[in-house]
Amino acid sequence: MNKLPPYKNHLSWIDLIRFLAAFAVLACHFRGAFFVDFGSLPTNQQTIPIFAFFASTRLGHEAVLIFFILSGFLVGGKSIERILNKTFKPLDYSIDRTVRIMLPLLSSLILFIPICLYTGIPIDLKIWLGNILSLQGITCPPIFETLWSLSYEVWFYILMCAVGYSILNKGKTKIYIGILTLIISFAAFMKLQTYFLFIWLIGAFGYFTIPMKSKVLKYTALIMSCLFLCILQLSSEGGKTVPLLREFRLFSELIFSSAFCLLMVQLVQDIPSNKFSIKLNHIGTKLAAFSYTLYLTHIPIRDILVYLGAPKSSEINIYTISLYIMWLLLALLIAYGIYWIFERNTSTVKSFIKAKITHENLNSNCNLQ
Repeated sequence: MNKLPPYKNHLSWIDLIRFLAAFAVLACHFRGAFFVDFGSLPTNQQTIPIFAFFASTRLGHEAVLIFFILSGFLVGGKSIERILNKTFKPLDYSIDRTVRIMLPLLSSLILFIPICLYTGIPIDLKIWLGNILSLQGITCPPIFETLWSLSYEVWFYILMCAVGYSILNKGKTKIYIGILTLIISFAAFMKLQTYFLFIWLIGAFGYFTIPMKSKVLKYTALIMSCLFLCILQLSSEGGKTVPLLREFRLFSELIFSSAFCLLMVQLVQDIPSNKFSIKLNHIGTKLAAFSYTLYLTHIPIRDILVYLGAPKSSEINIYTISLYIMWLLLALLIAYGIYWIFERNTSTVKSFIKAKITHENLNSNCNLQ
């Protein structure tokens, strides 16, 4: 095994993976909203190519698993590295994670308000506050579908912060605060599905296990990822479930996550070297910039389209596929516009808050003197 190099430079292909995962969730939810199930299509349209289209647009859950792996790899792994190096700063970490979560979250909630007003969906302030505090799945339901996973992300972050705070801080009071936060985090995961934490940790530990560059290892991981992706499709509730596979679904998700993490670690070592790969990686970086906003806003956009009368097609033809592509492009454009207002300013907001806190601390020290 090679020692992991410092992750200060741009990670090749990570951004493209992140965007493709967000797009897979978008394609899944929009196909479900604007097409009937495969079994409800006319018999003459239940063909292998159309089945492939339906299968490729039913990867939403698997894409979320990839999000958790990416989060564990980029946030969890880097945080563990800083804890081990004693450079972890809980305050900076908390600001970074809070701003990263809140800007896209607030933008999606703002977008959802007119939908509630126009369609008569009640706005329960307790539920909305619970979602802002990432308590969905713990004390309240998510306001809309994609917010279920956001609760997991936040509690992953809180747990990691509590670990770093407990280990690096001296003094009984600070240690007690860290331990209390750890207990609260574990209590939260008692209400949530704990195995998602294991998937996040797979990504975190993958940060430290970059193997020697090996084509055999890379293609083995690719084959395993594809194999267990197929198994997950066969055991999904949305398709024709194979009972035996359904019993081992959670195990299959762990194997898929492990294989994909290994594949991702191999891909990180494939530095783009020709014009095409360099351009593709660059495009991935541009698209990934608004992937989080896309993930959170596409459900409100979908609901607006449904409310305005976008049809649910009962057959596949050029017209219905064109409509589907048009709705996808519209969701991408709206998400990018919202990103430009909110998420694009993440770094600016982080810097402002940190500068404000530093300035106030300096003033407090001067007053004490």
